[in-house]
Amino acid sequence: MKRLISVVLILILLLSLASCGDGSGGAFSYALSFSPSTLDPQYTQGEDAGIIINNCFEGLVRLDENGEVIPGVAEKWEVSPDGLTYTFHLRDDSEWSVVRRINTSTIGDDWEDFDTKVTAYDFAFAFNRAVKAETNCPDFSKFLIIKNARQVNEGKLSVSSLGVSTPDDYTLVIELEHKCLDFLDRLADTAFMPCNEEFFNLCGGRYGLNTQYLLCNGPFYVSAWDSSSSLTVRKNHGYNGENKVMPSSVTFYFNNDASKIARNVSIGTYSAAVFTDVDSVPTDSVNVRSIEDTVYGFCFNCADTFFSNEYLRLALSFCIRKDLFEPPEGCSFTRTSVPLCCKAGELNYYDQVSKQMPTVTYDEERAHEYWDAGLEVLGVKSVNVSLLCEEKYSAAIRSQIQVWQQIFDVNLSVNLITDTENNIEKLLENGEYQFAFAPVHSQNISSAGYLADFIPGRSTNIFNFEDDDYERMISDALNVESQQDVLNGSFSADSYLIKHAIFYPMFTATSCFVTHNSVDGIRCSVTGDNISFISAIEK
Repeated sequence: MKRLISVVLILILLLSLASCGDGSGGAFSYALSFSPSTLDPQYTQGEDAGIIINNCFEGLVRLDENGEVIPGVAEKWEVSPDGLTYTFHLRDDSEWSVVRRINTSTIGDDWEDFDTKVTAYDFAFAFNRAVKAETNCPDFSKFLIIKNARQVNEGKLSVSSLGVSTPDDYTLVIELEHKCLDFLDRLADTAFMPCNEEFFNLCGGRYGLNTQYLLCNGPFYVSAWDSSSSLTVRKNHGYNGENKVMPSSVTFYFNNDASKIARNVSIGTYSAAVFTDVDSVPTDSVNVRSIEDTVYGFCFNCADTFFSNEYLRLALSFCIRKDLFEPPEGCSFTRTSVPLCCKAGELNYYDQVSKQMPTVTYDEERAHEYWDAGLEVLGVKSVNVSLLCEEKYSAAIRSQIQVWQQIFDVNLSVNLITDTENNIEKLLENGEYQFAFAPVHSQNISSAGYLADFIPGRSTNIFNFEDDDYERMISDALNVESQQDVLNGSFSADSYLIKHAIFYPMFTATSCFVTHNSVDGIRCSVTGDNISFISAIEK
């Protein structure tokens, strides 16, 4: 009997080890601030949606944790000598995550006949969708480098004229308007993920809105989605990428309470989280990595009645006293609105421009001139506004308010409102503020990509800033041939934000990527906006 029991125990142990070996035993969790409204890669925007999409979809290429391009669905590619034509050769074993619960309700009873292979046509259809004006793709500007994309978007050419062709099922050819330094990098962005035309059409305009209307080709697929609490993804057994999928599932919990998130990471309820407020970072049973993705400064809401007036924004900016503020430990004053993590090509943007960037220096005389001009244009005699900030900066902000009120006297009244960083960021995203001393985070390692977040139509345009000149600068910076061109274009757009008092940068800051000690292999990009669970394991 003892021998029989021993044999049974050995068999159980072997089965459990086999389960761990095929990646079917690990369940992980992660904290996101809010539930996305949609997971349609060509339409959605925002960091939370991007993290889920990057785990559930795979583009032609992927970026590793160091930001280097690695194969995705495309196992190899060639670039023509003139740099204008990219030919991608796709794997023939990449599959859509077809599960019965999705397809019986969306595809119909004949779901067994659905072609699960991911092909070049799925990418061509996705790119065609992104450039059509009716799609209103937030990242359309990144597609402008593709031949005829602008003319298609403007209705001057049919979508068949787009520089994207499919010689066969597993070959995709992309023609560019001119050489582009970071074209391969941007192919890893969410908007460049594939989309199956047959499935999309069957969704009847509901593609990406819930699990029933979502078809994934990445390491995971979305299995459950409750917008009030959490979203769960499970291992896609049709995924055959270069890296083996280790977890069986990942649950994304929607929680914007930093203290609760910190407690949950400390006790292992959450496997990982990114903390934008370093004061909230837990210290027990965790590993912490700093991410230089943030700039603190004065943000002006250009849609506000008062701050739509550039003169008033400039008047306040020319009276900001930096000596009243002390950057957090390890951070420093900055003259640029772009975070330290961003690059122009291979060059660190901050290192290249920090000494040349124009500044708005303290000048009471000019401030009075702008103030009087602003009041005259608006037809008012006084200004009453509210200023948002976190409690930890309230003392410095109160001192700054005193400076403003001494200069502008009874013509200015500033009401200080303190709140948590998460709540302030949500108010900025919704445009529910007048001006704020707040952090601005990068979701893109490219300096031009970061600055593109502030063009109209994007949820990341927290300044509600609309300007044709700025949009042209961003379009140029995203679609240039050389590293120096990217740097010059980014410098022009960055300077524009500061010269026109859209954003007054004060000091650099960091976010923190935190994992519980019991887990390993959860990868975080250098900007903190791409979290990969494909290699996650329980120690």
